[in-house]
Amino acid sequence: DAGLPNRTGIATSNHSVTLAEHNHAVNNVSERLGVIITLEREFGLRFKESCLIDAKSALQEAINKQVITVEFGTKGGKERTIPISSHTQISALERAADIQKHEHSMIPAEQKWSQFQNQSYREIHSLGFTFHSERHHFANHRYEQLTGALSPVLANVSHSTHHQYLAT
Repeated sequence: DAGLPNRTGIATSNHSVTLAEHNHAVNNVSERLGVIITLEREFGLRFKESCLIDAKSALQEAINKQVITVEFGTKGGKERTIPISSHTQISALERAADIQKHEHSMIPAEQKWSQFQNQSYREIHSLGFTFHSERHHFANHRYEQLTGALSPVLANVSHSTHHQYLAT
């Protein structure tokens, strides 16, 4: 026992969205929602996290510290940091900050969270797209960045043999 918690919900099939599917979604939703989807893809954010992020502050933190801190809308209220690993992350934050303007998050001032959430889900539903698929893309991409190998789910390797796969 390494003192690590048992894993649950380990992916056995690829649920990530392709770049073409991502681009199709971004091009067929509002500009604000397109940027939110891009933040999910670039940082692995959950939908609520990407809506509640203060993009202006996150951009400054990314430039100054090479990380962003995600603190609003997180599971269990647990703050986490995400390292900056590409220029596309900075570009996504710049676009988000432009749209955010003088607000404190990506949610328009005239809307409550629940209103914006419902509007966004209605908008995305017609495309057959799920927000969480961008988080899957991020996880697979980050795995490859860190290990130099495809993630087990992309390599079609079972969870029980993934250590052997990496060793090879």
